[in-house]
Amino acid sequence: VTDTGQGIAREVMDRIFDPFFTTKPVDQGTGMGLSVVHGVVDQHQGKIDVESQPGKGTTFTLYFPIYTDQPDPESSPALTLPTGSGMVMLVEDEAPIIEMMIQHITALGYSVDSFTDSSRAVEVFLTSPMKYDAIFTDFNMPGLNGLELARKITAVRAGLPVILCTGYGDQINRENMETAGVIALLMKPVIKVEIAAALDSVLQKKANRDRE
Repeated sequence: VTDTGQGIAREVMDRIFDPFFTTKPVDQGTGMGLSVVHGVVDQHQGKIDVESQPGKGTTFTLYFPIYTDQPDPESSPALTLPTGSGMVMLVEDEAPIIEMMIQHITALGYSVDSFTDSSRAVEVFLTSPMKYDAIFTDFNMPGLNGLELARKITAVRAGLPVILCTGYGDQINRENMETAGVIALLMKPVIKVEIAAALDSVLQKKANRDRE
């Protein structure tokens, strides 16, 4: 796959497949695209080669092993998503979305406390702030929005991973995210593979910080 865009700077080349790494503005990219592609290619025992010239464009070449036997569709392995454990606080004011999110998160091995009222979520958090391993919150909600909720939670427990979901990326900038303690942003509609990658990434980073 080749484009004639601005290319990739050498100093960021080693990070382009990292989850949530992006050089684009918040409303133009989440940093998940190449990470998901890399995961799919890796699951199929393939590899990706990248060649880029700043100002001229980038070429991604994908390599996959050759199979001589006709694969059996029923026996072909499904994409393996990263799983984990721990308690996730999920805050989302729309019932159909929260039900879908609960199914996805619990299927990945996590436990979930879900709330459709952001103010109530903060009240419950304050009674037991060490109970949670990560916060997954919508941005646009009645009462407290996702950034306001994140600020109240991280003011009590700094470093707790907060993942923000939104369909309104133009209302959020990186400075607001960082000051609120948000470390990952997902654009709606969110799919299961993005949820899995986000939780795995933020919890791995938290575990690494805790060991330091």
